[in-house]
Amino acid sequence: MPFTPGPYSGVSTLALVARASAFGVGVVYGSIKLSILKATKPKRRKHMLITKDNRAATC
Repeated sequence: MPFTPGPYSGVSTLALVARASAFGVGVVYGSIKLSILKATKPKRRKHMLITKDNRAATC
């Protein structure tokens, strides 16, 4: 017996619009969250060490 599409079958126009909207909201949310995380990330500093033979080494 073939499956008949209904309002909640996932093939209706409303379901397609809902999926596209959810995807768009997810992309926007993700990009905003990523930009906030990048802005609040502490800066990593490389410390230079001078060894006994006067060569610089990084930590």
